[in-house]
Amino acid sequence: MAERDRIDDVLSAVGYGRWQISILMATTVANILPLHYMTSSLLSAPMSFRCFALGSSNSSNSTLISERDSLGTAWFNDECLDPPDSDLAVAAHSARSALSAVRPLTRHATGLPSCPEIEYDSSVYSITVISEFDLVCEREHLRPFFQMVITIGAIAGCFAGGSISDSMGRKKAMQIGCMLGLPACLAMAFVPWFPVVLALRFVTGISVRMVMLPTINLTMETCPPRYRTLIGMFMGLPYSVCVILFALVGYFISNWRYLQLIWTLPFLVMAPITLFVKESPRWLVQSGSGKEAVAELAEAAKMNRVELPSHLADYLEKMKEDTCGFSGGEKEKVPLKQLLATTISSSGEYLRSPAMLIIIFVAPMMYFLMCLLYNGIILNVNNFTSTNPFQYIAMLSVFEILSVLLTTPVNQMVGRRHVIGSTLLLSGLLFFVVMFVPDEIWYAKWVLVMISFFLAGGGYQVAFMYVPELFPTMVRTKGYAMVTLAGSLGQCMAPIVTDLLAQQAWWAVGVSLGCSGVIASFLVFALPETKNIPLPETIQDVEDRRNNNVKVRTEKHKRALTVTDSQHSRY
Repeated sequence: MAERDRIDDVLSAVGYGRWQISILMATTVANILPLHYMTSSLLSAPMSFRCFALGSSNSSNSTLISERDSLGTAWFNDECLDPPDSDLAVAAHSARSALSAVRPLTRHATGLPSCPEIEYDSSVYSITVISEFDLVCEREHLRPFFQMVITIGAIAGCFAGGSISDSMGRKKAMQIGCMLGLPACLAMAFVPWFPVVLALRFVTGISVRMVMLPTINLTMETCPPRYRTLIGMFMGLPYSVCVILFALVGYFISNWRYLQLIWTLPFLVMAPITLFVKESPRWLVQSGSGKEAVAELAEAAKMNRVELPSHLADYLEKMKEDTCGFSGGEKEKVPLKQLLATTISSSGEYLRSPAMLIIIFVAPMMYFLMCLLYNGIILNVNNFTSTNPFQYIAMLSVFEILSVLLTTPVNQMVGRRHVIGSTLLLSGLLFFVVMFVPDEIWYAKWVLVMISFFLAGGGYQVAFMYVPELFPTMVRTKGYAMVTLAGSLGQCMAPIVTDLLAQQAWWAVGVSLGCSGVIASFLVFALPETKNIPLPETIQDVEDRRNNNVKVRTEKHKRALTVTDSQHSRY
């Protein structure tokens, strides 16, 4: 490693204390924000319905209500009607005002030819996006869009968050993300138009990624190496705990707008925290701001009540003179044309590195499949159980918390790749098993799905901290954004699998999620191990890490061959 890479030594001497409190707070809140990606499991949960011809009055209001009550949920058959002739529709429409008094209070007009009037089963949810905007029959294809649009926004947020974080700093990117997310989340709880709701949800997807990506990188870059695994693993616990809270709140508050308003609170808390959070010294050094980096590290030592050794103090003094950024040139404003040429040149440098090429192509594929599996299990709630979705979501979160707690010591012992590979493989295989369990043995399905999510949650959390460790500092957020973008595509595919494909074939969900876990488990072993290895600062560091890993594996192989030869020589 280059001399400027000794920031790890400084952070080790500084330790973990008061200086990192604001960063830890930001990390805790930022890791709650992804709840917006899974809220569709309750906000846009499908509700059973019954369609009526426009202005129909085959029986009195009291008779209809008594018949509905006697049949219970069987009253709602989820069946659309044949579109009526235009003449009949006009005649029925002219009689609507005269017949409105005899219609049940829960019926309302939809404007849909195959479901002119509709009544929803409100026994589980009082109102969701589906029932408010009547996303049934002809509009049924719009149902997955409520989930997909936020993941499309997340894809855009990966580009924006990665570029802003690496060019303007981690702190600035977090602040811009909050400025976008807070008003978008608030407005979504009040606007009455579905296209506007989708647009605001798109902006929410952008803002969540713009806050999360730089926050995670900031946490890893300011954490002493000996605490990096522990902090990285426990970053996911706030999310898991709040999922339980989300299910609990959803049980008592079944109106999607109130739930949306409640889950604006994380942005409301995050916004003021970003004013006090510290900038990453690593980013400051790599961007050519050596004096600011030294000031941050000196403040860190002071706040943590640590006196740096003389050789590290000398290193910080030397760092003050460092005004050379990643390109190695003097930090100065350059023309746009020259900046574009430099960017293209640096991009070619990454593509010429064999180690970086493997990371650039393999890591996104692995993350795509892993996110499809992880989010598919969560969004499969409405296929798995329609009577108790709150319990399903809460139990998933409990199992994820247990997974993080149990996976953390294993991660410290065996390394990132083995944990990710083994958990995803077993999780995918279990989903194949679930396909062949009869519906009558429902408790066996529950157990297998929960164990599958237990394993997927552990692998997901390790990958969450593993991916930023793969990339050098100046492109760490861009690299993480690229991989997260692929994960967002996996999230985007999840509602298609669990909603649309599930209606076409009974095996679609099991095969899709099972294959995702198995294939992802094999891909991860093409990536380098990062356990107990300093964060890379340059491309050369990434190459050195790969060469060292290859060298270690070669030496282990030679030792194994030596042992085998010695055993054969005995005979």
